[in-house]
Amino acid sequence: IDTRSIDTVTKDLQQRKQDDIARERSIQDSLCAQVSLTVSSVVNTRVEAMLAKELAAVPSAVSTAVNSQVEAMLAKELADIKPIIKGVANKVGEAQDAEGRPTAASL
Repeated sequence: IDTRSIDTVTKDLQQRKQDDIARERSIQDSLCAQVSLTVSSVVNTRVEAMLAKELAAVPSAVSTAVNSQVEAMLAKELADIKPIIKGVANKVGEAQDAEGRPTAASL
């Protein structure tokens, strides 16, 4: 038996094993990168959908808040104006007879 050929075959087998291990690691790294990209894409899509839903609700919420403030302001203004209108209506009523003609006192 030639020990050199046994050594050569042994070294060849070891080199092939190392090459196979390196190839396997490369494949695993590639698969991990693909999985990572896929997961990232799925997560991004879900986050975008959630944000879109939240953003869609914002104009409605703002509109409701603004409407409430405007209604409160108008109610306050109306409360301030009602007595004036009532007073004017009373004066007009006093200045007219039952048929809506001016009375002598109003002239």
